[in-house]
Parts: sequence; structure tokens; C-alpha cells
Amino acid sequence: MLERFFKAVLCICTCLSPSFVALVLSGPAHAQKYDPNNLPRLPGAELLVAGYAPERHLLTTEDRTVKLPDSLSEAFVSISADGRIVGCVRPVPGSPSHDQRRIISTYSVKDGRLTDHLEITGFWGSATISPDGEKMAYVTSDSPPDHFGVHLSLRLLDFKTGKVQVFSDASGNAGEISWSPDGRRIVVDMESHGDHGVNDRSEIRTIRIVDIETGTVSEIGVGGTPSWSPSGDWIAYVGYVPTGRADSQPWSSHAGRYYATGAFELRLMSPDGTHSRRLMRLHSGPNLKPIWSPDTQTLLFQVMDPDTGTVDIYIVDVATGKATKRFKNVAPVYGWTVAR
Repeated sequence: MLERFFKAVLCICTCLSPSFVALVLSGPAHAQKYDPNNLPRLPGAELLVAGYAPERHLLTTEDRTVKLPDSLSEAFVSISADGRIVGCVRPVPGSPSHDQRRIISTYSVKDGRLTDHLEITGFWGSATISPDGEKMAYVTSDSPPDHFGVHLSLRLLDFKTGKVQVFSDASGNAGEISWSPDGRRIVVDMESHGDHGVNDRSEIRTIRIVDIETGTVSEIGVGGTPSWSPSGDWIAYVGYVPTGRADSQPWSSHAGRYYATGAFELRLMSPDGTHSRRLMRLHSGPNLKPIWSPDTQTLLFQVMDPDTGTVDIYIVDVATGKATKRFKNVAPVYGWTVAR
């Protein structure tokens, strides 16, 4: 089932743009039995990681492993800032294996209680729980992908009221999403258009800020897999490398500038888009969303091997940009909270 799901995700990504696959793939390319003795662990940290079959997701501390229910066995898992609520997207309970529809579910780590939100079904891109664990932002389509692609729109579900908020100005193949720490804004990457109008499809993804209260959408830069820091000061993302149009490498344009579509950088950007700096040059992909430490001092950056489903994880010092490979051939990490 997991393998079929990721094939569906890859189908959606391929319909969107070639660079989208490299930037926002949110889980292993296929089912993988990770080594239970080689799981990511950090001092003072609780990590939400992909598990070993059949337990697909785990919470790891320096000396402890908590297995999450098998029903949380698919992609797009995330965890609240206090580590108490895990949000996920999973198949509709009781549906046939070929049914691609998914629902949102939440799991209380403290109570061991799983809650399904059956009123919300769709064909998903990504989904991320809010820092307080009370809402889920997600991108979805009401119809399955086909050879014409799929139109993914950004939406928000309030778990307490059941209200769904649709951001019409943040639709059109919305991709990876991340919350501001105060829960008032969302950063999302979206497909852009080329320099010749809406019918000129660009391979460049743009990064946009959505104000939840007003619905205002503002473009702040180009790139993908944005991840908002817990301090609120920075957004980590995978950016494109600027290039001249005459370069031999593949390129695309946006707002009169040209970018290589096969070369990327790990970058930081201020939420208003006025400041940006490179942390490290990337030489391979696909790459997963950067994961912030709770104190905003370091990042986990993960480079995936699509053939094995495992990742190499680098610890990146935000102040200096120094990157150190900390884990090799391990399961991906989807969240980092303080160990309780």
C-alpha cells in the first residue's frame, strides 16, 4: 500500500513540473525496511521519523523509541511544537486499496487516541499540523491526477470547529507548506508562470506567504520546500542557482531572471523576502524539507537516495553555514521537538 501511495505522489509531482519532484517529495520513493539499530537520535531531542516495516513512524529520543500506530503508515506526517499531537494524511478507512482518496487524522501521543476527520477527503499533496496542534494546513484536489496534471489548492481545517478555509489566491499546484510559529501565516511553494503570461509554464517554483486572517498572498522569492523557523525570523528553503540564459545547463525564467533548474542551494530568507543567504550548495536530489531545531540554531538537511528510500542527514549550523554529515542511510526525519 505504501509503495502504491508514493507512486501516486510521484505521479502528481511529475504532472506539476520536473523540478517539483526534486524539491518537494515528502517521503520514501518506495517501501523500505529501515535498520532499527540505525535510527536518527539527537541529545535532548524528540524526532518524528519514518520507522521500520510494519511500524512506519516512530518518535525517537536519545535513549527511547515510541512506535506510532500502524494506521499512521503513510506520508505527510507532522508534529505539533510541543510534541503532543501528530497529524497525518492516510487512506479512507475501509476503502479499497486502489482508492487514492485520503483523509486527515490526528493522534494524541499522550492519550494514544486517533481521530479521523472523515468529512474531509481529497487527493493530496502535502499537509502540516499547526504549532499548537489545533489546525491542519493542506494542499489537495477534489479529483485525481490525470495526464493533464492536477490542480492543488491550499486549504486549512480547524479541528475544533470543523471549518475549512480555502485560499483561492494560493491555488494552482500549491506544493510544500509550513506554519509561522504564531500560527497566523503559512508559507507555501507554488508553480509559477514564465515571462510570457499564464500560458507560459515555468519550471520555477515561487515561495509565497499566506495571511490566514485576511487571505492575502505575497510572493517573497523563488524555490521550494519552505520551512519556517521556530523563532519566526527565517524561512529555510531549497533555492535555484541564478544563471545566464546562454548557459548550456537546463534553465527557466521568472520575473526576467534566469535560473538553473537542475542545480540547487540550501538558503535562508527573511519572511518579508528582503534578506536571503546561502547555507550550502547542493549536488544531488531529491531533497526533503529542512527540519529546524526548536532553538533555531541548527537545521537537519536530508538528501534522499531514491533507489533505497534512505537519506543522508546533515546538521547545518545556521550562524556559520557549516554542514556536518551526522547520519548515513537512515530513515527520514519529519519533525524535531524538545524531548519530554
